[in-house]
Amino acid sequence: RPVLLPLIWAFFFKIGLGEITIRFFTQFLPSLALVFVIYLLGKEIYNKKIGLISSFIYSVFWLSLFLTSRLLTEQISFLFGLLSIYFFLKGYIKKEKDVYIYLSGILMILAILFRFPTGILVIPLVLFLLIRDKLIFLKNKHIWLTVLITTVVVVVPYIIWNIIKFKTIFPAFNFYIISERTSAIHQFTSPAYYIFNYPLNYLDWLLFIFFILGLIILLINLVLGFDIIIKQKSKKYNKDLFTFLWILIPMILFIFVYKYAEDRYLLIIIPPILFVASKGLITSYNYLKRYNKILAVIFIFTILIFAGFQQYKQGKDLINLKKDTYLQIKQAAVWIKENTPEDTRVHITANQMEFRAYADRLITNDGPGHNKTEFYDIMKRVNSDYLVLSFWYPNASPPWLIEILQNNPERYQPIIAFFIDEQKKQPGAIIFKINKEIPEKISSS
Repeated sequence: RPVLLPLIWAFFFKIGLGEITIRFFTQFLPSLALVFVIYLLGKEIYNKKIGLISSFIYSVFWLSLFLTSRLLTEQISFLFGLLSIYFFLKGYIKKEKDVYIYLSGILMILAILFRFPTGILVIPLVLFLLIRDKLIFLKNKHIWLTVLITTVVVVVPYIIWNIIKFKTIFPAFNFYIISERTSAIHQFTSPAYYIFNYPLNYLDWLLFIFFILGLIILLINLVLGFDIIIKQKSKKYNKDLFTFLWILIPMILFIFVYKYAEDRYLLIIIPPILFVASKGLITSYNYLKRYNKILAVIFIFTILIFAGFQQYKQGKDLINLKKDTYLQIKQAAVWIKENTPEDTRVHITANQMEFRAYADRLITNDGPGHNKTEFYDIMKRVNSDYLVLSFWYPNASPPWLIEILQNNPERYQPIIAFFIDEQKKQPGAIIFKINKEIPEKISSS
């Protein structure tokens, strides 16, 4: 996985700062900054009105609210990616300062090191440049110097570390793209057409109406101005072209190539979706203003307040629904930390990241294996003092493993269980102390 955010978190822990500090600096502040950066991008690509409306919607956007409450890589990577796009537009498109191009490259490589898929943002940008400038942009020395600097300073050291650590140049490529066991490309055979619903999922029905209106206007501009765009007789349609490519390219990649996505995977297309919805809203405002300006102002504020409440409520409900996710894993980890020596070895059948964050012990995780024989081999190899059985994933607590534990209570001694429900019928995690003096009662799988 990308190395940058774990290194930053490790640094915070190393200097004695805890989880609250990490949440503030790597989740809350980036979430807050994104509101401002989306305003800057909206203003840069279109105008202040679109920037303001888009940033307001993002400030109460349900997915952003939810992600801000989780320790994930999405928003901080998203922030750096958007800043990269912003400075590239300022430096190359508007030719304000060449240093912006260098800054754009550095920010993008950092965004990728936070979360690899954020690099997809480069594809619509390059395609836009090919349409706008043909191959002329490849002659820009500042772009090549940016590529050289980021390669020497960041990419090469990262590749060297990968070779030393994983014996391969880019292990994530094999894990997420090549491997038939772990890559969605191989696991899913049909295109992920459900991703076409994401704009509606993101916006809810009210804002989605104005998104459709804005999209119709945008497509009319692109179709009627096709010859102008291709020959670049005028630059007036370039903003719509870039916005359209920004939405279209990531969706095509996830629908037809990767064939799988979650809402958070396509966070990178939220800004252009908001720009298009804002365009539809402003078009409605301008139409009403011809008849009554006060009525037009009331209309746009009513829409934004109601839509903002929809977004806030959805975010709040989702946070409340998910706030206790993996809680039992945390409780098990805290119990291990408070009740075992520091040199204790623990094997957990799933959720090793959540468990490791609180246990402060040597954790191993190869799962339970695929059958009894594999489980026995794993237990022999890891030589753990405790086994933690996770129930958050079906393959982490298969029936044959439950059978082993029930039939070997002297070797696998149940210590404590943490339950998901108040009736204590559905466990989330169970801790077993392994009595190594009792031999394994090996049975066939």
